[in-house]
Amino acid sequence: MGGAYGHGPGGEEPWKRYLKFGVATYVTAAVGTVITVFLFLAFASGATGTTGTFGGGVAGSGTGGGNDLFAAVSVAFLFMLFLAAIVATGLGVFVGRTYDGRQSPVAVSAGVNAAGVLTGLFLLFVLLLVTAPGGGGGADQLIGPLIGATIGVALTGAAAGAVGDRLRIA
Repeated sequence: MGGAYGHGPGGEEPWKRYLKFGVATYVTAAVGTVITVFLFLAFASGATGTTGTFGGGVAGSGTGGGNDLFAAVSVAFLFMLFLAAIVATGLGVFVGRTYDGRQSPVAVSAGVNAAGVLTGLFLLFVLLLVTAPGGGGGADQLIGPLIGATIGVALTGAAAGAVGDRLRIA
């Protein structure tokens, strides 16, 4: 075939590399989301209800009440938790494709993603404590889930870093 649409390295057609890259990226995101949420819930074994004390308070908050800020922070916390694996996938692939230092891009991606999600969730955790009705009792129930989510996101970031590093398009 030749020309602008010729074969890539090793005689492989370029679209096949993109196909492999896309499939690996989406599989990493899907599996990473499941792992992160599973570990969050697994570490929340002592919490009340599925989402713990904080998440359980959102339903009764309503609009116009004094709990609106608490409800907003609670939703942001859960939203960030569910998006964390997706963000880790994108960031991990980016790190895997662009990092050229002496350390493994997989390890760098895991550390970068763990630090990012831990910082973001910890900030929201503090806001939950500050805005919680009744002083934020039960805060200790979220420490374990934060650790679980951090581990899940680090594993997702590491896997995505490997995808970005090993399945280069260009």
